[in-house]
Amino acid sequence: MRLQQGHEQPALSAIRRALQSVDDMPGKLRLLPAAVEITLAVGSADDAWELCETLHDCARQYSADAVRAAAAEATARVLIHAGRAAEALAHIRRAVAILWDLRAPYHLARMRVLTARACLATGDTEAAQTELDEAIRLFRELGARPDEAVAGKLRVTMTATGSEVLTPRQTQVLRLIASGLTNPEIAGELGLSQRTVDRHVSDILTRLNVRTRAAATAYAVEHGLIGMDVSG
Repeated sequence: MRLQQGHEQPALSAIRRALQSVDDMPGKLRLLPAAVEITLAVGSADDAWELCETLHDCARQYSADAVRAAAAEATARVLIHAGRAAEALAHIRRAVAILWDLRAPYHLARMRVLTARACLATGDTEAAQTELDEAIRLFRELGARPDEAVAGKLRVTMTATGSEVLTPRQTQVLRLIASGLTNPEIAGELGLSQRTVDRHVSDILTRLNVRTRAAATAYAVEHGLIGMDVSG
């Protein structure tokens, strides 16, 4: 939580103190995944590698599915940080397969964000956008607001310009939303089914990481996706 709030150094100090205060392996297992993530964000890459190796030692000792998934995720994070994103994807797939069997939707959503980071690092922007859109949707359904906000910020900032956030059709739909049209009216205007328009509107809210049509309009105006001369 401290890391997500931007309190990076306190987060690092807190996780280090916590690790030093536990001697038993189960206690360390609860802390090591977070320790890797925080250390990569604030500390040194060498320290993160060392923590990752400790987590793998735990996985070999306990052979529990959840521990193996955590070790694979930690390895992927360290590899992405080291500029080896293509290698990281194999570890991500391994973690996802385990988490899917464990039916762990929150962790699967986090893995989608990690996949997006790896895809972005390898130049596959389209795949990264798709993964982030799905992660944002899942976080929203789960009520994981801090994670949704982090994923939403990455979704916005990963593109070079604001116009790339939406597809041309979605931008067209957003302009009509900003003009005050309802979904049935937009469907008639564009010659689309109402179901298609409903899906476009839902996707627009997800991609812009907002909850209402008014907020989507305000965001679009602020970021230059549409002009200022909108009504409604």
